[in-house]
Amino acid sequence: MKVETTMSKTKKIPKFDCDVNGSIMVVSALRYALGRMTYVPASVQDWITTYWDSLDSNTKFVIVRDVFDYLYDDFRTSGKMAAPFNGYDIKEWERFAIDRYWALSYDERKSIDIDLGSKSGNSKWLTVWMPKLYWNHQNEL
Repeated sequence: MKVETTMSKTKKIPKFDCDVNGSIMVVSALRYALGRMTYVPASVQDWITTYWDSLDSNTKFVIVRDVFDYLYDDFRTSGKMAAPFNGYDIKEWERFAIDRYWALSYDERKSIDIDLGSKSGNSKWLTVWMPKLYWNHQNEL
């Protein structure tokens, strides 16, 4: 059981049982939250961050891949389709995706890089965002 301590009290966070049904619910909630302009994205991001260590490797992979895929899809970001969220939401989704990306193991990150880099329509992943992601991380070290 994870224990989270704040200045005034200690909050116990129970472990989430990430079986197949749990994984489906987490990914479904994430996909529903992408592009919403309500409280839902922040709630989903907070929940996933809180229970990240309880999620299985495949669920983590799908979460990170889906957020990056949604953010950097050439069709959506080229102006051919109206952007479904404003700049603040984009920054929050980017922050969430980058934080979760670096919480993955090296092999999991490589799988994300290969998967997103090989999809047609995701040229921005290879040419802009992946180098930016690695450059920023190196500068933070």
